[in-house]
Amino acid sequence: MREALHELTLKQASDLIARGEVPSSDLAEATLSRIEILDPVLKSFIHVSPERVRASATAADAAITAGYCLGPLHGIPLAIKDLVAVRGEPMTCGSKLLAGNVAEKDATVAARLRAAGAIFLGRLNMHEFELCRFPSRCLEL
Repeated sequence: MREALHELTLKQASDLIARGEVPSSDLAEATLSRIEILDPVLKSFIHVSPERVRASATAADAAITAGYCLGPLHGIPLAIKDLVAVRGEPMTCGSKLLAGNVAEKDATVAARLRAAGAIFLGRLNMHEFELCRFPSRCLEL
């Protein structure tokens, strides 16, 4: 089954991780592998953080093994649209104007996902300032 980890639903992956049948680190590696294979063609990601993903998955595995499961998202790798601020990650809102910008703090949604134990894979590509009526507010999200 390890060959098809990237095909699991969120619920299936969550249940397997919570039961200790699949480590979060295995799911993270399978996901990173799929990104490496498919993203050169799909160009879905602006930024991927493999070392941060691996460290977060290892920490999630240790916590879950010790009996500290934070809930259904604990140890689940997720990608975040480049419109949502994630502390320490580049955030451009899809614009070259914001190249080099790094989020100083998490947006509320990112903070809640982090508190739930989700693992941030990286930043998903988007149209410039997509979904953002007021581009200056993108940095405040």
